[in-house]
Amino acid sequence: MKDIARRAGVSVVTVSRVLNGKYPNKVSDETRRRVLQIVEELGYRPNISARALRERRTYQIALVTPSIDVSFIAEVVQGIQDVAMDLGYSCLVYVTKSQPALECWIFRAIAGKNVDGVIWLPGPTREKEVDRAARALPLVQILYKELDDVPAVLVDQVQGAYAATWHLLSLGHRRIGNLAGNDRHGRQRLAGYYKALEEAGIAPEEGWVRFVPTSWDGARAEAQGLLSLPNRPTAVLCYSDVVASGVLRSARENRIVVPDELSVIGFDDVDFSRYLDIPLTTVAQPKHELGELAITTLLRRIEGEAIEDRVLIPRLVVRASTISPHREAG
Repeated sequence: MKDIARRAGVSVVTVSRVLNGKYPNKVSDETRRRVLQIVEELGYRPNISARALRERRTYQIALVTPSIDVSFIAEVVQGIQDVAMDLGYSCLVYVTKSQPALECWIFRAIAGKNVDGVIWLPGPTREKEVDRAARALPLVQILYKELDDVPAVLVDQVQGAYAATWHLLSLGHRRIGNLAGNDRHGRQRLAGYYKALEEAGIAPEEGWVRFVPTSWDGARAEAQGLLSLPNRPTAVLCYSDVVASGVLRSARENRIVVPDELSVIGFDDVDFSRYLDIPLTTVAQPKHELGELAITTLLRRIEGEAIEDRVLIPRLVVRASTISPHREAG
């Protein structure tokens, strides 16, 4: 750093501020460009171990998540990693498989790793020991808020389903079914669906709302019952894009033409949804932004800042699977 400072004609403190990204208003753009150019010419790389020892940090964070084998979580992880790498942090990833005992063991293991903080995607159930361990570390929850006194970065699931339902209402649909997930997000999305229908003065008929397994096969089987109703819906809002793809298959097997006879909306906007034979209208959760915001929020908490919850708003992505109802179904 002394070599860089000498060649740039600045102080070592200025070089440190450029490399650490701290106090950006105290370094001019011209100075920053000059320092970074010399850094590149000299091939300088900060000694993270020395920096960690000096600042009493490990420059490691942990991510605890039920899974990473779906593209939704993978994009969140990518957002976390992109920011972590830019700031000189590494991220340890722990997968709980939605098993409370394993999640508990992981938190005990993390305590021995001396990580600076944890990003936690809570599983559907947990043991009390996890609550105690989570509160012992700088921690940020994502997607679900399980601990009231710990900050969370969330996505407004109610608003996402509300917007999707109003999209169908605006197209002229009045018979709108719902294949819902029986979990925390599923119930929130169902609330958004009911809210929109109530505002439109519509009450769904019996059988139009069904709780479905979140797997493709389970959704396809449940969709068979929905599409076999004498007064079946002309549109259906699905818990996820996976569930929606199961509905598309079931509709094809029942010779129901999508979107002419049945409009379909998914949720999440995972990669495959745009590449289906009928590109899927869906509610896009800001996955990469969620990861970015989670780690920046965690780093602020590590610095001792008081943090409030952050709620991101999903957006509706309209594709070919939804149009105005052309004729009565059934």
